[in-house]
Amino acid sequence: MSDAFHEGRAARLAAMAVMVLEAKSARLRAIVEARDRLKAAREGLERPLPEGTDLASARAALAYEGWAAARRAGIDAALSRCEQDWLAQLAEARRAFGRRQVLAAIAERPPGRPAPRTGAE
Repeated sequence: MSDAFHEGRAARLAAMAVMVLEAKSARLRAIVEARDRLKAAREGLERPLPEGTDLASARAALAYEGWAAARRAGIDAALSRCEQDWLAQLAEARRAFGRRQVLAAIAERPPGRPAPRTGAE
């Protein structure tokens, strides 16, 4: 690589890699927050119902349980999608982190110093 590349382009690429990592990390944080909200909503449905001895209380409890079961199923589906998004975004954030590390090392390397060999060659 020429000195001009090393001084200019490598530094710009390293700066862009930092921005990409920040964007991927922000998206990952947003997914985690959404997942936490869904988990809290699901936990809110797990509250025990007050014991009632009359017929109206039993009907109300039964109606609530039916509604809560349907709501839990919807939340579980949303949680599943959220977990898939989280795994995909985690992989992208890891890749962005690796790119940032490599480009930062290239940008910080003194001009004229050869690139290290990876062993894959």
